[in-house]
Amino acid sequence: MTVNVYGDYTFTWHEYYMGNETCTGDASVNVNFAREMNATLAPVDNCCRSASMIQLSAPDFGTLTCNPSTEALNVDARTFTPGLANPGRYS
Repeated sequence: MTVNVYGDYTFTWHEYYMGNETCTGDASVNVNFAREMNATLAPVDNCCRSASMIQLSAPDFGTLTCNPSTEALNVDARTFTPGLANPGRYS
């Protein structure tokens, strides 16, 4: 089977036990083929706490998180504010 269009599909199959049509079963499964996402963030240079807010960008955003967790990350605005973060490396 080949699917070359993204979307929702229902696949149904019919089973016959040992060719006996009186012993049959049907089943279906729904499958969603989603477009592959690229959520790789564009690199950001090292910066000081006094640096301006950084606008984060990626080809496709998924769920934006920060490790370690910090209030410097504004998920809705997709920004990182160095002045609100403790010193360290964030990913």
